[in-house]
Amino acid sequence: MKKKVLIFGASSFLAQNYIKFDNNNKLFCVNKSKKVHLIKKNNATYKIVKNLTVKSIRNLVIENKIDIIINFISNNNNKFDTKNDNIKIFKDNILPSLKIVEAMKSYIIKYIYFDSHEINKKKNTIYKLSKTILSQLNEYYKKKYKVKIIKISLPTVLGKYDRNNKRLLPLISRNKRLLFPNQNVNFSFADDVVASIGRHINNGKKIKIRLYKKKASYFENQLQKLRNKEKIDNSLVGEKVNDILLFYKNFKV
Repeated sequence: MKKKVLIFGASSFLAQNYIKFDNNNKLFCVNKSKKVHLIKKNNATYKIVKNLTVKSIRNLVIENKIDIIINFISNNNNKFDTKNDNIKIFKDNILPSLKIVEAMKSYIIKYIYFDSHEINKKKNTIYKLSKTILSQLNEYYKKKYKVKIIKISLPTVLGKYDRNNKRLLPLISRNKRLLFPNQNVNFSFADDVVASIGRHINNGKKIKIRLYKKKASYFENQLQKLRNKEKIDNSLVGEKVNDILLFYKNFKV
């Protein structure tokens, strides 16, 4: 049976991967501003909501008879920098989710949101703090109001449609050198993440995120081999990385 899925943060790269993937359900895709570069599909309707409030969320749920909400809104700035707008990072990660669960507490709707492996790291940042509090906040609503909340904890996610040119693959695709090439990168692929979400929504399967680990230099080496038409890694990981790197060759970030 087709579900009606309400998507927040529809312009984010992971949301765009999900919208591209899901051909089965009716998607209501909410963004705060009009974006030129969005995936257009017959089963996806984009809605501009400049000021997200509890009332506007509730209205969207009622008017469209929503079955599931997925919140892709996130501010992933995890750098410790005195120039960071810590208030914005904190608000971006906390307030939308708080408004969503507050709007949902009287309805029987499934809510999917994303946590981060960052909370397990020793380094303290406002991003880590915001994600820690977000997890506690949603756990409170889950227990207090019986809201059906599913948390997906993610490492670095690699995939297409990422317009943030400071992230790993868009960065090296612009011929930028990595500052820490020997640093280990724990990652998942966006297409695996959204496929797992899709199986859960359509068939009730448990969401499982497959994890990989490579040194940062691996991705630079793969790109160089592709450009030089040298022998490349043909493993499952290698094929996925190569496909994404080739995508960014003609993708404007």
